[in-house]
Amino acid sequence: CNQSTEVTPNTDTNDPDATVYMPAPSDTPTPTVSSERGTYATKESPIPFGELGTLDGITWNLTDVPYVFDLTVTDVKQGAEAEASLQEGSMDLPELASDEEYFLARVKVNLTKCKDPSSTVDFSTLTFSFVQDDGSTVYQCSVMEQNADPSLTQFREGGYVETTLIGKAKKDTQPTLVFQPQWDNGFWMATK
Repeated sequence: CNQSTEVTPNTDTNDPDATVYMPAPSDTPTPTVSSERGTYATKESPIPFGELGTLDGITWNLTDVPYVFDLTVTDVKQGAEAEASLQEGSMDLPELASDEEYFLARVKVNLTKCKDPSSTVDFSTLTFSFVQDDGSTVYQCSVMEQNADPSLTQFREGGYVETTLIGKAKKDTQPTLVFQPQWDNGFWMATK
């Protein structure tokens, strides 16, 4: 067994044998601005429906987003109109609860700039969340489905995808679309 006895160190600075405690130097890091966008494309102030918005991860210093995307929602359908647009059996549809309905959003995502012009972005890893007014996420879906051929989903600077997102929302409500919610709280876009 190990026994220890506490000894109070002599901290008298006039005594040459004294123990002087010096705190370790602390380098106070300079805070990094995670976003310079202010209220642009946020939950409180989403991009208006039909307008082009720019997610500028380079200028906004988003470390995980060395890209600039231009995005727009061009059309939405919900409820009976959305169901009429869906072809049964053509794809996996999200299951609906009794208080939910299908919500379709036509979006265009342009990759307008890469910090490293030779890099690629896999569009099948990019997602949109359908978020209710209370902040709850009703559904999340990818911009494109994963494909065995990466050339069909990987884009370089100047590439784009235009697709219809199939999601859901609470009946008689209009969700907000949030592009990549993990990137500095996401890029919010109105659907009405």
